[in-house]
Amino acid sequence: MLDTILPAEAAIAAGLPAGVLNIVYGGAAVGPALVEHPGVDKIAFTGSTAAGRRIAEACGRLLRPVTLELGGKSAAVVLDDVDLAAMTGSRAFADMALFNSGQTCWASTRILAPRSRYDEIVGAVAAVPA
Repeated sequence: MLDTILPAEAAIAAGLPAGVLNIVYGGAAVGPALVEHPGVDKIAFTGSTAAGRRIAEACGRLLRPVTLELGGKSAAVVLDDVDLAAMTGSRAFADMALFNSGQTCWASTRILAPRSRYDEIVGAVAAVPA
């Protein structure tokens, strides 16, 4: 909860007008109530594919704009011709998995790579200094 409260407090301190950012906590009934509420103009949701389907169905029925980030694990896709030294040499690749405590949708938490380069990629990533 603290990771949500602190940015909200910062928004208030920066002078963001009331009602622009709203933080709402609650159980399973709160989400559908917010999605269906006539005072909500747009839905942005990050979470499971199952919940996203329900939200998309409701928004479609209501003609309400929606942005969904569903069930992803932010894979880094490594192609056959990748320059492994550039990818792993500066710690940048490893740092991406830890950026924003891993709570960012593009924080690479897995690697998809061609089978032909698997051993080489595992070795390169394992060699990155801690």
